[in-house]
Amino acid sequence: MTATTPTTVPNASSLTLPISTNNSPSVVEQITQPPPVGEDPHSPMGAARYYNECDLIVTTTATNVTVKAGNWDSFGTVAPDTLATNGSTGYSFIQTNASFYDAREQKWTLTTDLNVGALTNWMNAASGGKSLNQLASSVEGHQLNSIYVYDQRVSSGKLTVARVSNGQTLPPSGLTVATDLPLYVKGQFNAPDTTPGSTNTANTLPASLVGDAITVLSGNWSDAYGNNALSARTPANTTVNAAFLAGIVQPTNTTGTLHYSGGVENFPRFLENWSGYTFTYNGSMVVMYPSQFATNYWVQTGTYYNAPNRKWAFDVNFLDYRRLPPATPQVRQLVRGQWNVVAGQ
Repeated sequence: MTATTPTTVPNASSLTLPISTNNSPSVVEQITQPPPVGEDPHSPMGAARYYNECDLIVTTTATNVTVKAGNWDSFGTVAPDTLATNGSTGYSFIQTNASFYDAREQKWTLTTDLNVGALTNWMNAASGGKSLNQLASSVEGHQLNSIYVYDQRVSSGKLTVARVSNGQTLPPSGLTVATDLPLYVKGQFNAPDTTPGSTNTANTLPASLVGDAITVLSGNWSDAYGNNALSARTPANTTVNAAFLAGIVQPTNTTGTLHYSGGVENFPRFLENWSGYTFTYNGSMVVMYPSQFATNYWVQTGTYYNAPNRKWAFDVNFLDYRRLPPATPQVRQLVRGQWNVVAGQ
């Protein structure tokens, strides 16, 4: 992601980065992972983790779901809400009972679903997160705008994932959703203008999606597709306006068989028969490490997907540092402006 240089900050202390040119991809990947027990969230690596930078942390286990405020509010537990919900998590914007088939990975999923529209309603409801949202505005200078999803469930032969849906309109301060797991975005996301191929992002909000791999599911996606034939998975034109930061399955030669990554055009993954349909994307794509969970190789079209008409553009909003996505990793450049010679004692 590219940005103009912001106003300099005088008298700032030096910054030691945990990520540098000498770090391996496994070190870089740690910014998407939960911190180990005992790590100081203010340490160089701790401060770089999305887990510590996000406003809300959603943790799913085999028995329950908890939501906590982030490091900004000392990881305080958020009480379940009393809004209408179609699941049993206790939080109207989180569901954990869905499963769908990923034909590239050839696995059914264990899914933590984030409903963005329900999140916005929760942020405004006195019986939901209104007081916490007001506190965030006071302490951080913006409404709640970033969520880390930490699904700890493990089931043999299944893929544990996070999914974002109902996100055509985002909360007022934008939205970043981060996880160390494969991440799926379903339907329009941050898309006030859904005209296929439109590069009009004047009314979008700062947004990013961060995960092990990113798969785009159209607004026509149904979990009931199961492992049916590709011809049965008919999409709809879909627009996503957000930065992508994720892993990739790198090109390799395995026992004499060459495997291609699919290139940048397949950095966002697809699972539907997109022939004749358009995926519109305005954003910025960042590949920083090999995928750890969604690791099956890309294969040619006609198997688990057919390619969409790709109408993609860089989101020029990212040229303004004030419109970068929430929780975007930051680098501070030290500039010596002036100094004095102090006589020895």
